[in-house]
Amino acid sequence: MAEKLQILKQQKAIYALLEHPTIRQASKACGVPERTLYRWMNQSEFKDQYDAIRQQVLQFAIGHLQASVPLAIQILSQIACDSNTPANARVRAACALLDAALSLERKDAPMTTCVMKILEIPEETAKML
Repeated sequence: MAEKLQILKQQKAIYALLEHPTIRQASKACGVPERTLYRWMNQSEFKDQYDAIRQQVLQFAIGHLQASVPLAIQILSQIACDSNTPANARVRAACALLDAALSLERKDAPMTTCVMKILEIPEETAKML
């Protein structure tokens, strides 16, 4: 029974560590002392579980970004071609498209870099959406 409770606490701690930017905040969110979280983070089994769940979350986020790429390209293309859009926003949209296209040409460029470049929407443009 105590072992199951420990596992549940550790799972809750892992999710808190992923949700919060600091161990202190994660500690407060999951009700586990900071010192215990640091100790667990040094245990290989806990660290392996944390890394596995973190990787799953990251893969989900990358998948979500990849699904958004066509829309981002469409929006940037519309902005770049819209003569009613301020020139600086059109230029930035065109540059973002060119940068992304050139990044895809480089074989050594990781896909996540390309996705992030495509999704960089200028601040002026974001206000118009």
